[in-house]
Amino acid sequence: VCPDDVKAVGISKITRKDVAAAEAFGCKIKLLGVAELKDGKLFLEVSPYCIADNVPLYGIEDVFNGIMVDTDAAGTVMFYGRGAGKLPTASAVVSDIIDIAARKGAKSQFAPWKDGKDMLAKDEREFAYLMRVGGDVADFEKKFNICAHITEENVVAFVTDKFNAEEYDSFCKILEERGYSVISSYKVFNKTALEVGCCFLVSNVF
Repeated sequence: VCPDDVKAVGISKITRKDVAAAEAFGCKIKLLGVAELKDGKLFLEVSPYCIADNVPLYGIEDVFNGIMVDTDAAGTVMFYGRGAGKLPTASAVVSDIIDIAARKGAKSQFAPWKDGKDMLAKDEREFAYLMRVGGDVADFEKKFNICAHITEENVVAFVTDKFNAEEYDSFCKILEERGYSVISSYKVFNKTALEVGCCFLVSNVF
């Protein structure tokens, strides 16, 4: 699969207010790379997610990286270790140099990129979303039957029910039609874990 075919969203638009809103729900915003294989199709994405404090990825900080893998027999397993810093980086560089030297004169083992768009799956997953919304928030909770945090003047933060992509777009349109603007929005990684860690009400508006 060509990297250009993978949806990738960075962290440049994350604000301190987004971070504070996540903390209000016992969460952290982290950049995740997601890969799922289903029915012979791949779903690939790089994007910031909202991680609850009882998800193992929550505690990964600084130079450490983590990988969570859902397996058929062993359930969910996690790999954890240093992925940055001068010594881990030097180790990776030296490893690459040794590998190149060992392959000197050998036929190249690298394959060119191929068009893999037919392998990519449409995103049909369902996620809850941590959202910050601006507007007249005085009666926001009553309008949408959602328990929301008023994080600043005319801004609320809340977590939705699980939506698929189409339902999420429809919800954003409903907000806009009622005079609200979406300031920021993050998918919640593992909604069940978030419900265990936080107390709030959510309701589907459809």
